[in-house]
Amino acid sequence: MKPYTRAPAYLVGMLLGYGFTCMKKRRVHLHRGFICLGWAIAVAIAMTVILGLNKQYAELGSYYASNTMRSFYNATARFGWALSMAWVIWACHTGNGGPAGVVLAWPGFAPLSKLTYAVFIMHPDLMIVFYYNLRKQIHQTTFTMTILFFAHTVADFMFCVGLDLLVGIPFTRLEDALLHQRTVYTHS
Repeated sequence: MKPYTRAPAYLVGMLLGYGFTCMKKRRVHLHRGFICLGWAIAVAIAMTVILGLNKQYAELGSYYASNTMRSFYNATARFGWALSMAWVIWACHTGNGGPAGVVLAWPGFAPLSKLTYAVFIMHPDLMIVFYYNLRKQIHQTTFTMTILFFAHTVADFMFCVGLDLLVGIPFTRLEDALLHQRTVYTHS
């Protein structure tokens, strides 16, 4: 896949970041109808991206879609997903998130948020290690894939917690000590 296929989503993120820079963390008051319309459009776009080709799978039992449908979906899916996520981020950041903003601002997510990039980077490698170490093929059922999903998620986060404790925290302290020339206290 060429890197420029990700450009629309990247540009949506850049524009959102620029908008936040210009706003300076102000609370934006919008009409309730506009907020509801924004949420409805964002959810509709996100569900279309997630379930867009689901009908093709369900009816035909295999992957078949016309070239036009596949081309349209592939051309617009990432951009649509970026737009819907941009709305969620913007609405929550400006105080218009409602219940979603309350859930996403829950303090319990703070420790996990520090690990998400490490999980994003390490997940493919951990899955390759898992699948190359299988002695037999896995019979793929919905139940098996659900169990594997949760197992991989827990294992990835556990691995990245260990990686952060062994590498991330010591290097962060070293960086603070070298760049800020302050005393680093150790536990004795």
